[in-house]
Amino acid sequence: MSWDDYVKGFDNIDPDSAVVRKYFHGGRFYCEKISIAELASLAGYSDYYLSRKFKEETGMNILTYINKQKIEYAKKLLTTTDDSVQSISDALQFCARSHFSSMFKRHTGMLPREYREKNSRL
Repeated sequence: MSWDDYVKGFDNIDPDSAVVRKYFHGGRFYCEKISIAELASLAGYSDYYLSRKFKEETGMNILTYINKQKIEYAKKLLTTTDDSVQSISDALQFCARSHFSSMFKRHTGMLPREYREKNSRL
């Protein structure tokens, strides 16, 4: 699902969850930590209801979506900047570089360093 398709999916969400839509649409989740409980509170929903509604409307759970988008953003940073893997991991709020590298490999089949070497635009 593309970012635009994802954002369009929020058109059907109740108006009181506009805060959640704005949070995702603004890309704020790339570089700050927020829990499902905090998102639910912003929208005026319970954790369970927000999680269920999100999955119903997008086909994936919130954390999977956030992590997928963080990896997509990391791919962009790896190919367009000379920021270190550690800096990118830190900026995207991964708890450790090893966790970031593991998740990156799970999504792309390559370690961040390998991805940069193969796809660098610098």
